[in-house]
Amino acid sequence: EAPADMQCKDKFLLQSAKVNDGVAAKDINAEMFNKEAGHIVEECKKLLLFLLV
Repeated sequence: EAPADMQCKDKFLLQSAKVNDGVAAKDINAEMFNKEAGHIVEECKKLLLFLLV
C-alpha cells in the first residue's frame, strides 16, 4: 500500500462505443456515448496510481 501522502482517489472513466465502419475521428461526438439514446456503450473505471522512479 502506498504511503498516505501518495494515495490518490482519482479515477478515470474509460468509455467505448460501437460505431459503423468507416467513421472518421472528426465524426466522433458526445451523442455516440449516450446510452439513453440507445447507443451501445461499455464503461470501465480505473484508479489513478502514482509511482516514483
